[in-house]
Amino acid sequence: MAPLICCFFALAAGQNPSPKAADQLFLEAAQKAHEAKDTANTQRYLRAWATLSHQRDLPRGLEEPATAAVRFSKDKGLLQVFASRLPGLVRVGVHDPAGIVDHLEVFAEHVNGKKVTLVRVVTEESDRQAYRFEPQDPEQWTVVVEAYTRALGSRLRLRRATVLSAPEALPQVPDPKTMAEQIQGPPAPPLPEVKPLLKWWWVAAGVVAAGLVGVAAWQQSEPTW
Repeated sequence: MAPLICCFFALAAGQNPSPKAADQLFLEAAQKAHEAKDTANTQRYLRAWATLSHQRDLPRGLEEPATAAVRFSKDKGLLQVFASRLPGLVRVGVHDPAGIVDHLEVFAEHVNGKKVTLVRVVTEESDRQAYRFEPQDPEQWTVVVEAYTRALGSRLRLRRATVLSAPEALPQVPDPKTMAEQIQGPPAPPLPEVKPLLKWWWVAAGVVAAGLVGVAAWQQSEPTW
């Protein structure tokens, strides 16, 4: 396996060209679709709204479909863009529960301000895209991945992930025995020896005494030995 240089997992939404956040734009579109009795787009836009960020307040007039959309996002997760940088290659993946991402832009930025668009290559991985990246000075470059949509007509950026350029070594594979000890914890201490409260001759004496007086009213505290 090739050594991993850097990996970054992006959860937060990137900056948008519109002054309004992307989730608010999708909410407005859902409200218009609801007024037009367009059930399909109402659901589609509300799912986009719910998967772009954690939503706490339900929009007035859309409580029922919005509740379903929030439940959908809790079950499927938020929109995420992630990337891993390998020698000569950048792998990119998208988790898009609402299906709103139209295209990705993957490029590299040099410390001197130069920007280069990366070319996609074909790989066997069906769940990720790969882009060729073979600079002479890879530590001077930062790879950027941006996810866009045109679901609302205009081009809108939804996410931005940055793959840092600092080298980072892979962690060593842990020893199976050490891992098992960490999972199971230290061995349990032996159970303390439990001494009987009464020795057998005290019990026998009590039985004899009770038999003699004919009343089982004998009580004995723990002796000291």
